[in-house]
Formats: sequence, C-alpha cells, structure tokens
Amino acid sequence: MHEYIPDAPADRDVVPAWGRTAVSSALALLPGAEEIAERSVDWVREHDPEYTALVTVPELRAASRSCVRLVLSRVAGLALDAELGATPERIGRGRAAQAAPVEAVLRALRIDYRLVWEAMLDLAATNEELDMLELLTDGAARVWDVIDEVSVGVAAAYREVEAELRRSSEEQARVLIGALLRGTAPLGVALRQAATHMGFTTGERFVVCCVDAADSAMISEESLRRALARAGMRSGWYTESGTHLGVVQVGSEGPRQVGSALATIPEVRAGISSVADGLGATRENVWQAEAALRAIPPGQAGTAVIDTHLLASLAGAAPDLAALLSRQVLGRLSMLRPSERERILRTVAAYIARGGSVAHTAAELHYHRNTIINHLRQFERQTGRSLHEPRDLAEIVLALEAERLGGLD
Repeated sequence: MHEYIPDAPADRDVVPAWGRTAVSSALALLPGAEEIAERSVDWVREHDPEYTALVTVPELRAASRSCVRLVLSRVAGLALDAELGATPERIGRGRAAQAAPVEAVLRALRIDYRLVWEAMLDLAATNEELDMLELLTDGAARVWDVIDEVSVGVAAAYREVEAELRRSSEEQARVLIGALLRGTAPLGVALRQAATHMGFTTGERFVVCCVDAADSAMISEESLRRALARAGMRSGWYTESGTHLGVVQVGSEGPRQVGSALATIPEVRAGISSVADGLGATRENVWQAEAALRAIPPGQAGTAVIDTHLLASLAGAAPDLAALLSRQVLGRLSMLRPSERERILRTVAAYIARGGSVAHTAAELHYHRNTIINHLRQFERQTGRSLHEPRDLAEIVLALEAERLGGLD
C-alpha cells in the first residue's frame, strides 16, 4: 500500500474542508496510478473480449492510466495540464472513431472508477490518520462528483464524433443515391458503391419515390427512412430542388406498401414508381415517381402510385397540354353558375368512376336518379361530348383529371 502524504500541495481554494480525507487519499494513490490502471486493463481483457477486439491493449492501458490519474488529480484538487485535462474528450472521440459501443466504453471507465475507490477505501482502512467515516460520506460525494464529470465528458465527446460520422455517412449516401438516380456517375460504379454503402442487395426488387419537400420542414430524409424502416424496408435518399428522391428495397412488398408506410408521415406528398427488378433499373423509373407526384393536387397530402394513377400522372406530366384539353372539353361549362358547374362535374366524375351506372352514382351522391340523368345530359349538351363515345370519353376523363389537379378552366 502506498504511503500516506499528509502535507501534499493540494489547491486549498478548490478543495473544501469536508473533503480532506478524499484529497489526502487521492494524493497518496497518485504515484501508484499505473498499477491501478494495469489491474483495470486485466479485468477488461478477461471480461470484455468484444471490446478488446476493437481497442488494442496499449490503447486500453493508455486510456486507463490517464483516467485514473485524472480522477485522482481532480479529487485532490491539483491543477491539470492540458493533456490530462483533455482525457475525457480524447477517450470519447477515439472510441467513437473505432466504433466501440458507448456502453462498453463507459463500462471500462467504471472499472477504473471502482478500482480507484477500492484503493481509497483500502488506504483509509489501514491508515489511522485517515477518517473512514468522512471518506464514506463527504469524501464519497466528492469522488463521485468527479467521476460523473469525467463520464459526462467522455459521453459528450463520443456523441459529438458519432454525430459527425453519421452526418458524413448520410452525406456520402446522398451523393451515391444522386449518382445512381441522376446518372452523374457510370451505372456500374454507382451501383456497386450504393449497394455497398446502403446495404442494398442489387438483384432485389426496388421502387423509386419522389417526395415533395417544399412545403413541409417536418418531412426530412430521416423521417422518410424511419417510416419505411418501421415497415421493414431499407431506403436511401437524395434531396434536390425541393424534392426528396429515394430508392426503397421492397423485398416481397410492393409500391402500395411503400405508399402506406409513407402515408404515416403527416402532410406527406409522395409519388411512387412501379417495381424495378434490380437496383440498376431504378434509374429508369425516376420519371415515374416524379409523374406520380404530379398526380396529387397542389396543396393536398397523399401518396400516389404510378400503377394506379396513370391518367392523373399523364395530366400532371404535361400541364400545358392538360390545360388546353381542359379548356377545349370543359370550357363551355364556364357559362353556368359556379355552383351548378361544380355539381355537374361532380356528377360526371362519379358516373365515370362507377362504371356508367346511374343507380350507383345516385346512391353515392344522394341524388335522385332523374337528377343524375339531367346532369349528364346537360354536360353533354354544354360540352358537345358524348359520355358513350370512346374518344370523347377519353378526352373527358383526362380533362377531369386536369381539372382536379389544377382547377383548370
């Protein structure tokens, strides 16, 4: 056991009177800090092989020595040199860079603390000049305040590096997804790099998503990843010009399941492509996701799958042509009162959606069937189009989609 040193030069302005026993014990133990650290390293090597597989024994030894010296010096109230004072940051940042689990890092530190405290207790038990009761009360409070301070410093530095690494990884993912989808790198190179970084299986099934990011700061790449991850789907995202563009590995699921997962995000507006067989085919499906997004009326939330929103996507993909068609087909309805025009258009849309059944349309809109018939006849008379002529019907359907998407007259 190390010799008790009663008159060692502690900083009397820092150390309160009630901490004298802890101070004296810490000063007496400082020369043996290396021995305490060595016992700590032996314990970690024996009980935590996974940690020692990530952190070498020399690194463990250096960190433990610094930690033990730091705790004893802080308890003793000694002035710290810059290197010793930086111990928590050095340990935290170093272990984060090594990808050592933070729990294992703090567990190794607790061994250092435990051995320091046991050494202080042993010293007080064998030296009559030290007050064991004071050490167990006021002294313990001082020791564990120092320990908490060191642990908080290590954890804070670890989290800082962890956040830096995460941001770096996310930025790299954005670059890779952008290269894959936008063709800014050869497909083969982009494919390999994206698969490696994102953990994608290149031969799997994928869909492309295009999410409006212009109107909602709440919709982020992270929120999109989490929503899909909860549904068991891995995704990677790239943001440009007010939209989030993403690749989703769907496995046995499909575009509808992707839409359902994204719909859990409030106010989301997302277009979803058809399935691409293989990661390399996603580049060809970007336009589908973009067109599907345009099938959602401005200002409205929702998800649109290209497979089930083809007509609306066509109207949204060519807005100028859609506006022209809407004016040609529906323009003459502007002579009606706005409320009457709205009722007629609602009736025609419901009639088409119900397969041309007057009875089903009347049931849906809660109108008498004669009212439905009158609305349909008035529409045909005003527009000069027939709801029974295939070509006219095709133009009417597209015009109604244009009306729905943009209120085009």
